[in-house]
Amino acid sequence: MKTASGLEYIEVEPGTGAQAVSGKTVSVHYTGKFQDGKVFVPVQGLQEEGSGGRGQTPCCRFRGNLTALNADTGAVIWKTYTVDEPKVRGTNTRSGQEAYGPAGGAIWSSPTVDMRRRTVYVSTGNAYADPPQPLTDAIIAMDIDTGKVKWSYQATANDNWLGGCGARNGGNPGCPETQGPDFDFSASPLLATVGNRQLLVTPQKSGMAHALDPDTGDVVWKYRFGQGSGLGGQWGAAADAQNVYFGVGDGQSQNPGGIRAVKLTTGEQIWSVPGPNPRLCAGRPIARCGRLPARPAALVRRRAGSTNQTPGLRPTGRSRRS
Repeated sequence: MKTASGLEYIEVEPGTGAQAVSGKTVSVHYTGKFQDGKVFVPVQGLQEEGSGGRGQTPCCRFRGNLTALNADTGAVIWKTYTVDEPKVRGTNTRSGQEAYGPAGGAIWSSPTVDMRRRTVYVSTGNAYADPPQPLTDAIIAMDIDTGKVKWSYQATANDNWLGGCGARNGGNPGCPETQGPDFDFSASPLLATVGNRQLLVTPQKSGMAHALDPDTGDVVWKYRFGQGSGLGGQWGAAADAQNVYFGVGDGQSQNPGGIRAVKLTTGEQIWSVPGPNPRLCAGRPIARCGRLPARPAALVRRRAGSTNQTPGLRPTGRSRRS
């Protein structure tokens, strides 16, 4: 079906779509969630983010959003945007093309549905254009029936990043005035249960993991599992009844890879396994050398002995309630 805005949703049978061909560029769209007679569809916009600053076309007008569809008819029930409606900000000084903002706030992962609270949680990426927005690089809780934002927690403020722009852009409206670190959330929020309490745990490209109270968005603990970088993505975490597990990317460091186990209740590190010896990577690009995917397997074997080289951090951060 096609919505009034021109966005098209296609229902397909798994395994029946067109096959990727070697040499072609593909964009991976995460699967929506079906629950309560609704399909929750997250929307991301890669094209503008990757090259919009070069000024070849007017930019940027993409707005990340979560759309709830009627599962029987495909009709839109509600749509919630992560950034305000973009307006003309001037012209790109490189090309004269119109420059718009704000933009961005893509949702790169599947939403997490919480029927107990009748809430759906999403994580968002960076902004593409000024002015800064409060729902980028954030965890957002939305009402399952209306899409109204219940609360939000922004992990990295003022993270406006656009491909083709420099670190500072001298008043060019076609670029953020100052490029941010590009610290998206690309993982689905993980709703984990420990004892009689639930936590919403999400790793970020910054190398930080954030554990929030799902009722309020308040920070319970934060933990640094890696150095972090703007390269790649942090695609998920895994948990059991006591611990949560984070894969380490750190593709721009000299010591990529590894996995960390952390207590769900406190954010205290239990054990850590490093990546491969950097000397094994001699003569090979760091980005291709021995990294664990930043998404732990569902089954993680507990290992004895903790290096305790990456201590947990106590709560800080910003949350907003509506």
